[in-house]
Amino acid sequence: MEYSSRNGLIENFGILEDEIHLAVISGDSCSGSVSCEADYKLTVIDRNQLKEFGEYSADGICDTRTQTWLVDYNGEMVSFEMLAAFCTDIPEDCKPNDNSSLIFAYSNTLGLDSDVAAKWFESVLKTESTHPSVTEFGSIRFDSPIEEDVQVHSSLAEAINSIAANLRSPLSGTPKNNVLDAIKTILRTRKLRTCGASLVVYVSNKALVFYPKIPAAQLRAKHIALFSREPDLGGGTSDLATLATKTYGYGVVSNLTEESDVCCLLVDIYDCFFQKFAVPLFGKPLCIYYQNVFVQGGKGSIELEPFVFDQQNGYATNRNKVANVFNGYPLFHEGTYTVKIDYDFPPGRQYQLSVRMFHSYQYV
Repeated sequence: MEYSSRNGLIENFGILEDEIHLAVISGDSCSGSVSCEADYKLTVIDRNQLKEFGEYSADGICDTRTQTWLVDYNGEMVSFEMLAAFCTDIPEDCKPNDNSSLIFAYSNTLGLDSDVAAKWFESVLKTESTHPSVTEFGSIRFDSPIEEDVQVHSSLAEAINSIAANLRSPLSGTPKNNVLDAIKTILRTRKLRTCGASLVVYVSNKALVFYPKIPAAQLRAKHIALFSREPDLGGGTSDLATLATKTYGYGVVSNLTEESDVCCLLVDIYDCFFQKFAVPLFGKPLCIYYQNVFVQGGKGSIELEPFVFDQQNGYATNRNKVANVFNGYPLFHEGTYTVKIDYDFPPGRQYQLSVRMFHSYQYV
């Protein structure tokens, strides 16, 4: 039993190669067991099926008659023609009103021409504040000549001051990481809570040429909202902005030479965007519902627990279901709401669905 990516097998099941961790394997050529370390789940795949074993190990034996592997899956021996076993992260789950983090990802090259970018960040601290649910702060620099990791900060002020200082003294040399590398590093980090996080990305060039494996599904699985700001260099839609829209966020294109706020940390997301045309750092007041659910391949439907909106208190009553009152107006009429999902997926594997609902409107 061993990990294998032959013939793009992993990608066929929607698993990116950098998501995997090697399993612990023991046994001989015809029998063995595989297991994962804490905080990872065991996954076994074949040419046409996938089985996820949670945090548990799996035992298997070879069937010399059929030339297959037999793996014990919840008491049932499942046959695999070609066996690949590896570990992946256990999906996180969080609620809209849980504490979350605010993470900045910024390009080292923003500071190469002037100190304008540093002034952007410093100006944020004058008048704005974060949403109360944001309790952790992080940052990561990309387009850097060294491999960068996520930095954890004790406060928004510390994060902003750290970014501004780095932009005033940018590193020179051939970049070793890019914006996609930074996003993947954030997805892997265990330094701070990423489930439900707001990720704000600043690039110095329009990200037109991206990579084929954009981690939208990974961001949605963690309920991460991505916001981006980049210059208007013309010529098509930015792949980074497209990625943002797939993660419940959006991208803003603007002149990066202007000395103005890069973003505003307002609870009122629409006041921020429509009045200041800047990137808001979260959409917490407008998020009314999110949940991860798992379904088996095939055609079917699943009905999630209903949530009840109480106009007087301004929230939904069920666990991990939240609705809010925005500027005195309820986002939902009072009543009970049922969430039903119809699905039709290829058989042979389990699928994770990330369900998230926002209420929105535009000033007129």
